[in-house]
Amino acid sequence: MAIPFNLNFKDKGLMTNLRLTRAIWKFQAIAGGVFSYVQYNQFYENMVSTNTSFTQTYNFGFKTNFYREKFLEFEIGYNRTINSYEQGQTNPKFYTDSPYASIEVSFLKGFVFEADYSYAEYSNKTKSLNTYNFMNASLRYQKHNSQWEYSLNATNLLNTSSFNTDSANEFFISSNQYYIQPRYLILGVKYNL
Repeated sequence: MAIPFNLNFKDKGLMTNLRLTRAIWKFQAIAGGVFSYVQYNQFYENMVSTNTSFTQTYNFGFKTNFYREKFLEFEIGYNRTINSYEQGQTNPKFYTDSPYASIEVSFLKGFVFEADYSYAEYSNKTKSLNTYNFMNASLRYQKHNSQWEYSLNATNLLNTSSFNTDSANEFFISSNQYYIQPRYLILGVKYNL
């Protein structure tokens, strides 16, 4: 028979988010990071084990800053995530490297085209585990002073089948592969009240 009890050890957690932006004429440079550290204790087979999880995400990017003459907006950048875990004798580390780009173009009178793309390589300390990329696009039309908007949206244009994540808790460390919905199109009509 198992009897639950509380340990007298305190779990700890710290998270910080940093973001720096610098506007230069009609452009903006972006750098940032998110850092998360969690330490928790576990009692297993009459022993106390201290487990840690440390996640680091770095982002560098560059985007346009055309507020008044918004005919073209684009952003390019790079994300890197490092997840480090310590749990007993197990110390895995996972990396996700992901360049990305997005664009928004206004043309003719009332048309807006948007597209975004990202590529990711998911790896551990020794090898690449998976690579995947995503691309979405939309075309919208709204006549000036009209309450009606028409759109065509395409999701998962490259028909990517899966992506990866990893996580840890008091019992195990896991690396998961998720399967996603294949490419699809949506035709939309919107009326603004």
